[in-house]
Amino acid sequence: MTQRWKYIIGFSVLLNVLLIGVLIGKATSPAFPRFPPPSIFNKDSELRVIMEKSMHENRPIDLQIMETRHKINTLLSAKEIDHAQFEKLTTELTNLHNQKFKNITEALFQTASKLSLEKRQQLVEELEHLPPPPGFK
Repeated sequence: MTQRWKYIIGFSVLLNVLLIGVLIGKATSPAFPRFPPPSIFNKDSELRVIMEKSMHENRPIDLQIMETRHKINTLLSAKEIDHAQFEKLTTELTNLHNQKFKNITEALFQTASKLSLEKRQQLVEELEHLPPPPGFK
């Protein structure tokens, strides 16, 4: 057997071992459960369109939040911490979170205002029983 074939077979065995490891790991590891959205948000629902539009409008705010967090982390890891700059950045981060929350609640209000009383009660019931986000117990 030539040296080339030894390398090809060795590489093939290595890839197969990695593939088997990935498959076994995927089969045995607990996956995050996928919870469905509230049932009143069916695929063609106008309500779903309103909430998705709200999420799309919040994307620039999400990017600003990430950027501000990065600035705060950079400031905290610096040799000297500028207290005034830290206060300014944390205030900015708080304002961004408040704006995002305001946008979400406004979209929720728009959504709820288009529903009948029965559907609003169903929405409230389903929102109360949503699971916590990943990482929270």
